[in-house]
Amino acid sequence: MVINATYFVGPLAIAQISQAAVQGTVNDYIELHGVEFLSKALGQSLANAYLLGIDVGSDEVIEDRWEFLKQGGSFTNNSGLGRKWVGFDSGELFPLNPVAAYVWFHLQRDKAIQMAGIGAVVAEAENAQRMAPAQPLSMAWNHMSKAIYTLHEYLRANESLYPELVWSEINTRSLKPINAFGI
Repeated sequence: MVINATYFVGPLAIAQISQAAVQGTVNDYIELHGVEFLSKALGQSLANAYLLGIDVGSDEVIEDRWEFLKQGGSFTNNSGLGRKWVGFDSGELFPLNPVAAYVWFHLQRDKAIQMAGIGAVVAEAENAQRMAPAQPLSMAWNHMSKAIYTLHEYLRANESLYPELVWSEINTRSLKPINAFGI
């Protein structure tokens, strides 16, 4: 798995995540959308190489180039400015993990509308007031988008470390910032 359920805290908290059914749903979303996210952010070739590069035995060491993508760290971009990449799986809960933000966005968006025999429906809340999910969804998405911008700065400054990088495979349009209206 790209990340695990421990990343869903603070603004990305998921209600009842300790329950087995919720945990199973979250893990399914991580499996589906985590790899999808890596493909969009890194391109298919680099994403595949990254996943192979971090899949090492307990007695093996991850190459530095994969470790940086996984754990994050500081770097200097092509303009000479210091930047910090948060990493795909740093183990730190803050700043928000971009993979977790992407997965959380899809999970919450899908939960906001349910399909029934009559078509798409919105659940009626009992003892609660329904709130439009647009604001928290756009917050999570934009955090992820900003992190990916920083990742791409790192990749541009260190292209020689990643011969698997194919810029035309990276889907930057699908990861651009959105507003509360989804545009």
